Amino acid sequence: ADKQTFQDILERSACFSGVGVLAYALLDNHFHLLVRVPERESVPDDKFRARVEALYGHDRAAKLYERWDRWAGKGRATEVALERDRLLFVFCEQLRI
Repeated sequence: ADKQTFQDILERSACFSGVGVLAYALLDNHFHLLVRVPERESVPDDKFRARVEALYGHDRAAKLYERWDRWAGKGRATEVALERDRLLFVFCEQLRI
């Protein structure tokens, strides 16, 4: 079950980050990854939303979008942009992209 959970997290993380997982070896106490890291690029909003849904799942992503839509409706678009950028930065820094 733990290995399946790892594989699910790996797949969702790769979808979110745009990293291509070429191969991996999952052992009992560690793992090895061979990945293709794409050039850093700007992620358009529609692709970003698809990536967030791949990472968090539909329900959690929908709640995030609802919050951002409320903020944007109240003139808080800057805060939406900051949170979006923070999400990308924190996640990619964890992967050291």
